[in-house]
This record gives sequence, structure tokens and C-alpha cells, in this order.
Amino acid sequence: MVYTSVPTDGGEGYPNAKNENYYGPMTKNSTKIKYPAFMAERTCYNHISIGDAFDLCRHLTDDNNPYGFTSRVDSHLPKNSEWGAVVYLACSKYGASRTDFAENNSTFTGRWDSQDKWGETINFGTSTNSNISGIYDLVGGMNEMVAGYLQPNESEASKNFGGRLISLNTEERYKSEYARGNEEIHQSNFLNEQNMRRLGEALWEVHDTVTNKQWNQDLCSFPSGSSFYMCRGGDSGGNHSDTGVFGVYLYTGFPYFNRGFRAVLVCE
Repeated sequence: MVYTSVPTDGGEGYPNAKNENYYGPMTKNSTKIKYPAFMAERTCYNHISIGDAFDLCRHLTDDNNPYGFTSRVDSHLPKNSEWGAVVYLACSKYGASRTDFAENNSTFTGRWDSQDKWGETINFGTSTNSNISGIYDLVGGMNEMVAGYLQPNESEASKNFGGRLISLNTEERYKSEYARGNEEIHQSNFLNEQNMRRLGEALWEVHDTVTNKQWNQDLCSFPSGSSFYMCRGGDSGGNHSDTGVFGVYLYTGFPYFNRGFRAVLVCE
């Protein structure tokens, strides 16, 4: 698997108006990376479609991978249930014992701000454990893609960005499909009764229907229309007041500068 990181300015070599699929073919000025290195003090991976991110995460455990992973390790793009599990553990007494985490307001992994680098400051505000061994960057850095999407309409061009994530042949354990509401607006989709029965995803159980916000006033912008994929956590730009671990953000699946990803590893 080789992922293609493409420019977002629509320049020469960029997939044309026919909405070519991003999986597979290279584009001019793209970045060719077979196996990513998820490390501290590195620019977050971005400029990649959600379909390519999904495939890349699945291929980390291929035969002869450089990490030494065997068939006993499963790798994939995180689902909302896994994001929720990390968030609730972080909020509990076994984690940081709080619901509001410091924002990484840079695009470098593991930072608190542009000056405080990973491992070089005594304040681990972005860590889920409040120490060096936690999970970092749940808030800020990049909007993080998750393997969840709204039921796509056949006519929507955004399907081309989803690749195998939205394929009928992909096992359900690697993705979550959400139902559409009666009206094509994000709040109607979010409050669909079928969706609201899903618990543990740090979404519906932490939602305020009066303000249409999540806990800590985090943004709730659930997928709608052609933006039927989703991200969590928020990025280092925009309105920082509504960025947080409970936030959800609609997304077209398009390769973009402030959309990134991480992989989940499950060991037997």
C-alpha cells in the first residue's frame, strides 16, 4: 500500500471534476509513503483522503512490515466507539480525571503549544494520563478522521473519497454507518432515533439538545448532505472555544491540510 498525499489547491495533477478515486493512482507533486512513522515532534500526517487513511491503517500489519507486527495484531482507522473508550478512560480516575484537555495549538505531534515540546515540559496537559505515557493530541493538532459515516446517497460525489471504508465488502467491525434523519440537516441526522441508541462513543450521551453542543461546549456538527464523513477532536486553527474531545465535525473525505489520522492496534 502506498498512499498519495495530494495538494488541496486544485493545481496541476489534481484529480479533476470527474471526482477520480484517490486510492491507487499517483498524482503530480504527491508524497509517496508506504509505512508511516507515528512519532512525537513530527508534523501530523495530512493531505490524505479518508479512504486512503483507512487503507493505510489496515496495511500496517501486512507481511514483512517494518514494525514487526504479526498476524496477532490488527490495525485499523479508529471507530467512534474506540475514540469514546479512550476519552472516557482519560476522564476517569484511571486517566487524567478531568473532561477538559489542553489543546495542541500546533501541527506537531505531542505538543501543548508551539514552544512546549513533547517530553521537555513538566505540564502534560495534552496527555490522557497527565504524564508522558498517555495518548496525546486528542484536542487540536489535526481534525482526526474516524471510520464512521452517514449513509451515502448514490449521487454524492464524496463517495469517491471513501474507498474501501464505505465498501459493502468491508467488515462491519472496521466501520460504523449512521442513519439519516427526516430532514437533510446535521441536527436531524444526529438526533435520529437509531443513531441515539449508540452509546459509548462520546457523542449522544454528552449532548445538550438545547444548545446543540457537547460537554464543555464542544462543537456538534454531525455529517449531512455530501459531507457525510466525520472527524473528532478539532484542529489547531479556527474557533478554539469549541474544540474538545467530545466534538464531532462533518467532513467530505477530501484530502485537506487540517485533516489527519492515527491508527488503532488491537493485540490478541
